[in-house]
Amino acid sequence: MAKVPFSRKKLSEAIDAYFADEESVKSFAGLALCLGVDSDGLAKLFADARFGDILARAGTHIEKDIVENGLRGRYNATMSSFLLKTVFGYSEKPEPASDIKVEVAEELKKYAV
Repeated sequence: MAKVPFSRKKLSEAIDAYFADEESVKSFAGLALCLGVDSDGLAKLFADARFGDILARAGTHIEKDIVENGLRGRYNATMSSFLLKTVFGYSEKPEPASDIKVEVAEELKKYAV
């Protein structure tokens, strides 16, 4: 593997600086640009055992940002929902199956129309 231009400490500091800016919308693309890599480079960092845990924490920050700002109405609710489902594995709660069975007593059937 090629030499990575980050130590764990430097990577963690760069990620912390990215999330310290409260004005910008957080994304994996923005994180990649902040780190000076492209999407493929970010994916390689995620796959690197030395940095995977640090980047997983960054992903959790992005997820938190989407959830909180989506709920507060700062982000479009439809887009927030889409991102949470496609990127972070959220799903809508399925409707419970209804096993209710209605039986009419023989005596009541004479009143049925």
